[in-house]
Amino acid sequence: MKNTDESGNAIRALWRESERRLYPLATTAPERYERVVRVARRLADDLSNAQNAKQLDAAWPESRDLVEQAATALGLSLSDLPVDDLAGVGFALRDAELRANAHQEEQRSIVEQARADGNTWARLHETGELASGLASPYQTIDLHLSSGAAIVAAVESDPMTGRPNHVLTVILMNPETGEPVDIDPGIAEVQEFSDPQKFLSARDQLTSFIDSM
Repeated sequence: MKNTDESGNAIRALWRESERRLYPLATTAPERYERVVRVARRLADDLSNAQNAKQLDAAWPESRDLVEQAATALGLSLSDLPVDDLAGVGFALRDAELRANAHQEEQRSIVEQARADGNTWARLHETGELASGLASPYQTIDLHLSSGAAIVAAVESDPMTGRPNHVLTVILMNPETGEPVDIDPGIAEVQEFSDPQKFLSARDQLTSFIDSM
């Protein structure tokens, strides 16, 4: 499994490098860049039968042929385009779609399980440790299942002092899927704290406030 993961990571690093190399064409050669975008988008669409990362990786050895097929379908020339890098961009697009789909499915599953358990809230996301400060930045997203209000609690670097800044915000999400709807719904003001205990207490108060809406 480790070797497979390392191989997949190496391929994705190659795709990211392809994106980096071709991006400057947007300003230096707009017409060529437009063709890159069109062919890469068509290639990503043609890769829709790859439903997971393993299937996408398996298609990579045929990438040059797939690029040529995509360009032919669009009636576009590849004569002055770097085919390998173009392939990387197309595969990166499909990879991003697969990751987004997987994330959406995970969010939906969490919401469905929370409802099945009879919970009022669903924790959609949790990373880091509060006690670690900026060494392992803490963040949670808790979704209120009836209203769609979601509390985002995060530890960020204070731009003035560089010290940990504990921030609470409320966004609006789709209560069925956990997808963001409005990042500033006007439910509550942004709150910032230097003291982690006050931060946790304020989150509890915000939870109670949303429960009472």
